[in-house]
Amino acid sequence: MSGASVELRPADDAPPGAPTRRYDVLDAAGRRVGGVVLADGPEPGGTVLRGGLDPAHRGAGLGRAALDAVLDLVLGDDPAGVLGDDAVGPTRGEAGRAARVEVRVDADDRAALRLLRRAGFRTVGTLRPGRPDPAEAFGAGTVLLERRAGDDVGVEPLVLPTLRTGHLVLRGFRDDDVPGPDEGPDEDSRLFLPAGAHPDAASYPAWLARVRRRQDAGEALTWAVTRAGEDHPLGYVVLFRLEATEPAEGAGGGQGELGYLLHPPARGRRVLPGAIAAVVAHAFAPVGDGGLGLRRLHAVTDRANLASQALLRGAGFRCWGTEHGAWRGADGEPRDGAAFELLAPDPWGGGPATTAPAARGLRLPRLEGLIVRLRPVTPDDLPRVVEGCRDVTTRHWLADLPHPYTLASAEQYLARTREHAADGSGLFLAVADVGDDRLLGAVGLMGLRTTPGQAEVGYWTHPAERDRGVMTEAVRLVVRHAFAPRDAGGLGLRRLTLRAADGNEPSQRVARSAGFTRTGRQRAAERLGDGRYVDLLDHDLLEQEWDARADGPT
Repeated sequence: MSGASVELRPADDAPPGAPTRRYDVLDAAGRRVGGVVLADGPEPGGTVLRGGLDPAHRGAGLGRAALDAVLDLVLGDDPAGVLGDDAVGPTRGEAGRAARVEVRVDADDRAALRLLRRAGFRTVGTLRPGRPDPAEAFGAGTVLLERRAGDDVGVEPLVLPTLRTGHLVLRGFRDDDVPGPDEGPDEDSRLFLPAGAHPDAASYPAWLARVRRRQDAGEALTWAVTRAGEDHPLGYVVLFRLEATEPAEGAGGGQGELGYLLHPPARGRRVLPGAIAAVVAHAFAPVGDGGLGLRRLHAVTDRANLASQALLRGAGFRCWGTEHGAWRGADGEPRDGAAFELLAPDPWGGGPATTAPAARGLRLPRLEGLIVRLRPVTPDDLPRVVEGCRDVTTRHWLADLPHPYTLASAEQYLARTREHAADGSGLFLAVADVGDDRLLGAVGLMGLRTTPGQAEVGYWTHPAERDRGVMTEAVRLVVRHAFAPRDAGGLGLRRLTLRAADGNEPSQRVARSAGFTRTGRQRAAERLGDGRYVDLLDHDLLEQEWDARADGPT
């Protein structure tokens, strides 16, 4: 409530119950400082409020005093009898009260929006550009707010504190934080971020206005991520869709969603892990300690955005599922999203509520050989994947392939390769020609999280590329990467296994050429495409048996 005092005085001779009534706003000295208009709303029980203070009288608390007087007049019992005892129609609800007050404010009028939200108004809609109000000539970007009878809890604008880590400072955005020429949207942000999430110099003012509106509405907090001593933003971290629910006894408060962005020049510099850690700590800190007191954070990222998924896992988030067709990038096309969550520490002192360790995502390498290169599978490879997996010989030895094998099957295969890399369970790479980069087959390391230090090698070759030594070199490349130390960019494994069906002599030759030793036989363990079961031949290769200099066995 404001300490200022105002009076509303009828400014026309409209009879009680008239559809439109005008009032002058007078200060304590009886001077006119503004005016308001109350009109019947389009629906029963609604009153539309217009008007405000004259510019010369703003900033002295009179605006809140005038708004309180209007709310008392319209939603209260009208002790002064301004509306009249015989008022009828939609302006008056039961027992002489209106049901609600409606206001429309320009989306850029930050002061008015703050005032209204503090008084208990809530946003119910926005008139977007190109969609004008059919009834009245309100401009684009008009926010519709309402306050209902009985509502008395206002929304204070969120306070964005400055957060500091060892080398980072997270602060609010300023008008002069305009992105540079090389800091606007690039191919990755256009693919993986919603439209408008990555501003350039031209769109920055509108983006910043939107950031401030969401903060004032209690919906989001957006931090500029800067390096200590440099000050220019490298990107941002945002908490949005904040739900500051009242905590139940013994539980935490509400929840929010985490988002983040780095400008292209700042990527690869290990900026976001520290920034995210600082924001997560603030989100979970108790309100009494200056934090938000949240109980849960969640995030959704494109299934193909492995870097984002690895970042979330590194911050302790757990991937709990896939939201099919729920993710849209700037191109508007629906794609699958990977859903993550992180719970606050247990209020009873039992440690983090999310006890599963964060999975370590895998970097997809590019490995060069004499005739092949290993690289990530891409959408351009999928037609060749379909050809290979429709081949009669391939289907004979790999009986579990979908049938019929379609482009949709290949797209699912691509998604799975990325998922396995993101959660650290497998590494699947395209085998491509070093000359024209066409797909020759695929090779993979499976079961990386099953037994520490071990993995299983698997592969298949496109029918047009067999008997050229393609897969022999591909397996040697992936073995070298598997055994290479982590500090040298490899996986640091100690043992690899390989299984080949009895009768599949080409696959067994690849195993022998790569240095694998046959170790056993699983009888009638492998079903073939014709329905028969044959023995499965086990092979393995130990790290100490591999000569990395010669790319072959010792």
